[in-house]
Amino acid sequence: MADRIAIDDDGLLAAWRKVEPDYQGKQVVRWVTHDIMEEIVELARLREEPQLIWTEYGAPGDLLESWGFPYYRNKGLTRDGRDIMDCKGDVSPVLSLAANAEGHNLQDRWNLATYLTPMQSAELWEQSIGRMHRPGQLADDVGLRVVAPHHKLIDAFDKAVEYARYVSTMQGAPQKLTLADIAR
Repeated sequence: MADRIAIDDDGLLAAWRKVEPDYQGKQVVRWVTHDIMEEIVELARLREEPQLIWTEYGAPGDLLESWGFPYYRNKGLTRDGRDIMDCKGDVSPVLSLAANAEGHNLQDRWNLATYLTPMQSAELWEQSIGRMHRPGQLADDVGLRVVAPHHKLIDAFDKAVEYARYVSTMQGAPQKLTLADIAR
């Protein structure tokens, strides 16, 4: 798995690291609102058009799981031990990027994906897109939706595209992000 590249956070991480040793709390996810997740579900047609839902973070996966979407996390398994490789293509599974970006061939069931977080890592894009965009894909096209409601997330995606172009040039083989038609 590729190393994560930090996104500029305007100094928030540095400020946190100064006080972190004094902090003894436990992290608990508390959603202020479900509005953005509900909007994503509706706009991306996650219930109507079976597609892969990629998440880098557990909280969105847990929330979508509570709404009836199967969430494949550690080792590509759900909480009750179901394997992503046994998931039929008639539902939209939520996939942890860390657990599922490599090794699963899902091209026979899905040709659409929604990314809840645009990663900055071109390698992670290459691997996760490669779960569908590979020999044996039954559809003519593979479609990706990327949720990026903040300029820093857009910047992360743009950096991944830029690096994919660099890798493509250096290796002489196109990266999947360089083959995409990107609409904003």
